[in-house]
Order: sequence, then C-alpha cells, then structure tokens
Amino acid sequence: MFKIKLLILFLINFGLISCTQGDFKSNNLKFSLGYIGGEYEGLLLSNYLTSHLESFEMLDERSNLEIRASVSHSVALYVTNIDNTSSRERVKSIINAKVFNKDMECFEYSFSNDTTQFYIYATNDKFVSNKKALQEIKTTNTEELVKKLVNSLMYAKFKCDE
Repeated sequence: MFKIKLLILFLINFGLISCTQGDFKSNNLKFSLGYIGGEYEGLLLSNYLTSHLESFEMLDERSNLEIRASVSHSVALYVTNIDNTSSRERVKSIINAKVFNKDMECFEYSFSNDTTQFYIYATNDKFVSNKKALQEIKTTNTEELVKKLVNSLMYAKFKCDE
C-alpha cells in the first residue's frame, strides 16, 4: 500500500513539474544599459535591471539596443476616512524607460508604469520607523516596476519612431 501511495505522489509531482518547465519567449533580444536617472534610486534601478536582465540572458553590453530609464517617487498624505483615526502616507513610484537603437539613432520602444503603496506613520519626524518604511517601500516598488519592464521587453515589438 505504501508503494502505491508513493508512486501516485511521484506521478502527480512529475505532472506538475512538466507543466512548469515552459520556455519564455524572449525574441532573442539583447540589451545594454544606458543612462539611468536618479541618485540612490537610480542606482537601485540600475542594479535591479542588471540582475533581472542577466537572469533572462537579455543583457549584452555590446548590444545596439540601449535601455535608458529613470525612476521617481512621490510621497503624499493619504486621508483614509472622516474620523482620521490613522495617518497614512502614499508612496507612488513611477518608472520611465526607453529603448534606443544606436545604429538607427532612434527610440524603438517606450515604457511607463507606476505603482502605489501606503504605510501608517507616526506623527513625529524623529521616528526611525517612518524613514525605514519609506525606504523599504521605495525599494520594493522599484523592484516590482523593473519586473514589469523586463516582462514587457520580452514580448515587445520594436519599431523606430519617426
């Protein structure tokens, strides 16, 4: 009986693994990184772009297609209800990226996206938790936006804008 249960579990796992072994469609495109705007956030963006493009084997510094990108974050007070029982700040992160063809000297692809998160903050500016939460949200938002950018590059159609 034990051998039959083990065999059934093995067949189920084999079926699940075979369903997840799909290849992604990458168009065999390679990109190089150009100018990345922003100070510390730009450095994070550059590191995440390098990491994600390398993981999909889409990074080649000799490529004619160059990614030029920037990320920006805005913070605003968010009022949740009439009672004002909790103070929240909204962090909105925006990424703008363009793919520049160095041979034809034109932009072939443009990408813009944003994401938003909230956090409850203490009213005193001296609390370290506010600064830590803000920095963590900016980092998380940047990584999520890079994932969206790389996924869109895999399936993008490239054509020079005239």
